[in-house]
Amino acid sequence: MRSTPALLLIGFSLLPAGARCEARELALTLDSSTPGVTLAATLRLPEGDGIRHAALLLPVAGPTDRDLSVGDRGIYRAAAEILAAEGIATLRLADRGVDGSRGDWRNTSFADRLADAVAALGQLAARPELSGACTGLVGMSEGGALALAASSAAPGVAFVVALSPPMESGAVTLRGQRERLLAASPAPDAVKEELRAASEVLLAAVAAGDEGGVRRVLAGPLGPMLLLPYGFVPRELEERIAFVLSPWYRSQVAYDPGPLVAAARGPVLAVFGELDQVIDARRSADLLRQALAQTAPSSHRVELRPQRNHLLMPAVTGSPAEYGTLPEVVDRDLWREMAGWVREVCGEQGAGTASGRR
Repeated sequence: MRSTPALLLIGFSLLPAGARCEARELALTLDSSTPGVTLAATLRLPEGDGIRHAALLLPVAGPTDRDLSVGDRGIYRAAAEILAAEGIATLRLADRGVDGSRGDWRNTSFADRLADAVAALGQLAARPELSGACTGLVGMSEGGALALAASSAAPGVAFVVALSPPMESGAVTLRGQRERLLAASPAPDAVKEELRAASEVLLAAVAAGDEGGVRRVLAGPLGPMLLLPYGFVPRELEERIAFVLSPWYRSQVAYDPGPLVAAARGPVLAVFGELDQVIDARRSADLLRQALAQTAPSSHRVELRPQRNHLLMPAVTGSPAEYGTLPEVVDRDLWREMAGWVREVCGEQGAGTASGRR
């Protein structure tokens, strides 16, 4: 597999292992798990030599750029800067078809994204600048689930940080999102019941790959109201039909967290936001805590953060509608504490230069 630095940084990329890092970021082109499909990525390196810790940052569901951008601000870009100051190198990558990556995110199933994560992790671990580094996975939302799954699929994963990972099935999560929207809707109760019934028919048709069933529901009078109003969801009927029958959407419906948690390896830090309106954070935290207790509970941490939304941003209501209006794109204390936990599980808490970078 290849890892190609941007032209202006080629000289730096050829520095021998252990050489002092002068440039802070490298633009890379990574191999995905599909031959001929490459992923755009950015490697952020801390200052100094002998980098001891590194993490692959895995994106949320949907078309996501490498910075996990909210408007013109990047959650992962800011997080990478914080972690670099803490002595932790990070690799953040864009979904297929986004931000310079090739391919089409709609044509990727959860299994495809998992395979891409494993491929990227292998290329991160092979970087000469990171020789001997304690390497792990950090993911937000679906990225957290991918991190749990990839910890067993990739060799040498030392830690997993799962931020707001959905721990209920895809269908249950979608129903929960639907109910939260209906609760805020002024529509009459009778209309809400019709929407619930039509939504269940749609979920069943998607799960079965029944194009005729999908078409009948989406072409019906309630069809325009059945899909969540995210910006990447198409508006035209034929595009909406293709969208819900795509590998990406079908894998969202079929998502099952049970096997992911059962297969998780290494210490796990999981953080949820109490104001989360995308998943049932308290329920997911309880389910994950129960599942991890079956392995080595002393090495795991699961916590709920007050006044934090699904993206762990300091929030007011937790609604996705306010994401772009919030003054802080990241909870800096959370990411610093995460860095301390990484050093602890890697056996270097308080050691070396990292301990003085708060």
